[in-house]
Amino acid sequence: MTNKRTKKPMGFTLVELLVALAIVGILAAVALPSYQSSVERSRRADGTVALTRVAALQEQWFFQFNIYTDDVTNLGSTDATLTSPEGFYVITAAIANDGSEFTLTATATGNQLDDVNCRVLSLAHTGRKESKDSDGGSSADCW
Repeated sequence: MTNKRTKKPMGFTLVELLVALAIVGILAAVALPSYQSSVERSRRADGTVALTRVAALQEQWFFQFNIYTDDVTNLGSTDATLTSPEGFYVITAAIANDGSEFTLTATATGNQLDDVNCRVLSLAHTGRKESKDSDGGSSADCW
């Protein structure tokens, strides 16, 4: 009397692997755009923080000299180009001819160029906040 045990095949079938792959693909297709959008929004905070910081420095400069400056080295920058703390935006200052008004602009650079909805952020001396998309049109919900 011999006792033969039949061995069940071990592993996954091709159909099981394809079903698992399809599920992973669907989840990735849904999750990846949401993740990228979240990353873009969090990087926007880098630009808004930089603009408000430079605006505060402009106000300090105005308090001392009764005029705003477009030279960012006067505001404590060691470079002629001012970048945001995380480096996702380049900050520029535009000053009215008499020096009584300024508009700061944060332009996306590097990986943040993928943010087509809020490519440029602006802050004026009055506190007015604006944003533009990659086509130069006005964009909402960037601040």
